[in-house]
Amino acid sequence: MSEELQNCQIDRCPDAAKRHCAHCERPICDRHTIADYHYLPGGQRPYCLECDAERQQLYQAMRVQGLRAIIWSGIGAIIGTFLGHTAGTLLSPDSFTHTVATDVGFLIGLGGALLGAIVPVGPGKRSN
Repeated sequence: MSEELQNCQIDRCPDAAKRHCAHCERPICDRHTIADYHYLPGGQRPYCLECDAERQQLYQAMRVQGLRAIIWSGIGAIIGTFLGHTAGTLLSPDSFTHTVATDVGFLIGLGGALLGAIVPVGPGKRSN
């Protein structure tokens, strides 16, 4: 049982295909293979040049979104902590109340900012 040899399907390449792209499953030769993914679970995953470029674009977009979430969550946590501490001070002279109000403000500010940072942005919505 031998597999039928196929030619690479990238840019009408005449070379014999030795692998299939892990994303689009097109037959690809060694010249059109990006296979340096040793850091991914599951070992080597060969990608064709086109799928690798798409993967890199998605990675960069997610990297920016992750950085945005970190920055917004930090700002939200600081504002929430300040507002919680202020509310605790105004509501009660007890230091335990100040601590609880500060912690609750921190969590509310952090959660609200994270939700605001990871909400998908679509047409007609705000963009950061």
